[in-house]
Amino acid sequence: MQTDLAAGVLDRAFKVPLAALEGRYAGVFTPTAEVGKPKIGVSSSLLERADDYFNKYEHYDYIFWLLQSELERLPAPLSGLALDIGSGFGNTVIPLLSNCPDLSVLATDISPDLLSVLLREAGQRGFGSRCHAVAMDAHGDYLHEEFADAAFGCAVLHHLQDPTTVVRSTLRALKPGGRAVFIEPFQPGHAVLRMAYEMVLWEASRRKAKGAIFSFIQAMINDIHVRTHQSVLPDTGMAWHELDDKWLFTRTHFERIAESVRCSDLIIRQIHGDGDFIQQQARVAITEYGSFPVAALPEWGWAIFKRFDDVYLSKELKRDLIMEGIVTFIR
Repeated sequence: MQTDLAAGVLDRAFKVPLAALEGRYAGVFTPTAEVGKPKIGVSSSLLERADDYFNKYEHYDYIFWLLQSELERLPAPLSGLALDIGSGFGNTVIPLLSNCPDLSVLATDISPDLLSVLLREAGQRGFGSRCHAVAMDAHGDYLHEEFADAAFGCAVLHHLQDPTTVVRSTLRALKPGGRAVFIEPFQPGHAVLRMAYEMVLWEASRRKAKGAIFSFIQAMINDIHVRTHQSVLPDTGMAWHELDDKWLFTRTHFERIAESVRCSDLIIRQIHGDGDFIQQQARVAITEYGSFPVAALPEWGWAIFKRFDDVYLSKELKRDLIMEGIVTFIR
């Protein structure tokens, strides 16, 4: 049953009727208009394989480390109600609930499976009464205006076909002066990373080196290309809109969005600093996304990534290049 507290939060946030899901989705709500509709543009890894996705990509501590600097910029400790877009299993939500005791979070995601994992994790930590979950397409016009004190989205906009529409509805949901904070991947850093990947493959060809690791690096090059040009994924025939990861953003793209939604300010900060970010990003891709051991790539391959960090990129250029960025829209 929906508690009075949950009902109050959902009534304040939604201008459309909601339906309570049942069975393994107990505790999750959804707009009645979406009941029974197929989940477009989302793969099985985010639906029936949600637990596997959680086990592989849970980064609660890291995400809070990223958000902490943004929270410290607020004029007062975060409290009230935060709207979270594309919550998934809670990489943003769990850290917010853990570190902001006076905050409740309305978690939204297209996947009821991921939201079920989120409610489980919130309940195990004693945050269940402050966490409310609604499975919905973020593009839908479902939310009331000016009900949220803040909004967050961790790696969500790059999954969407139309990020501008979602940013606009998120800002409308904010009270005046509220901030919408998104963590997103950017083209400039990934363009340099692609060059490094291609140099590794060129050297592998010269050495006649073969193996699954080089096929994976080619797949990463394809991924960067498709997300930059919104094209068909090579060798699969998958259209851009069918992919989980659709965008790599530019500062100009977000400036256009900010102008379109008429926010009062836009702040973009890169995350990685001026350290060895090409090596770090390649290591994450190979070991985490590709599930390869570090030793799967020969030492000469790692030396190429190191050369980008040590020789081709100055510290100043690294501070200008954005691989992953925190994007804050202020209403």
